[in-house]
Amino acid sequence: MKAVLVAAVVLFVAAPLSGSRQTVPEGVHSRANGPETICGVTGTTAKDFERQVRSSSVAKYNNETDRYVTYEGPMQLTLWAFAKPNNMAYPLSTCLQVFEKDGATFAERKMHCDATRALCDQAFLEFDELDRRNRQMLQGN
Repeated sequence: MKAVLVAAVVLFVAAPLSGSRQTVPEGVHSRANGPETICGVTGTTAKDFERQVRSSSVAKYNNETDRYVTYEGPMQLTLWAFAKPNNMAYPLSTCLQVFEKDGATFAERKMHCDATRALCDQAFLEFDELDRRNRQMLQGN
């Protein structure tokens, strides 16, 4: 049975950094019952999010690795990553959106994963660690 992981992690860029977690925090999992909107795109599956972002006239190809392909947009200050078929957590779509609120800068990651819960959790933890390292770099640590 496939699990759907919908994860939202709000990260304050100037917040103190904590060590890596070994497990996915409680409260980030949910079963998607119909369409959901993440980073301005509405879809029902990870492949649906990827199709919509790739076909958007304002989203731009950004980069590619052996496991992921990334696009900027379609919303400003948003970066999408899509798992390739050889990725353990395929199909997976995740976006990181940077925004300001009350003079502070935030980054919010959202993820839709249609693989097993264990594989989705593993991918979530990888992105969580990447986000932690990026915050550290931005803070000059």
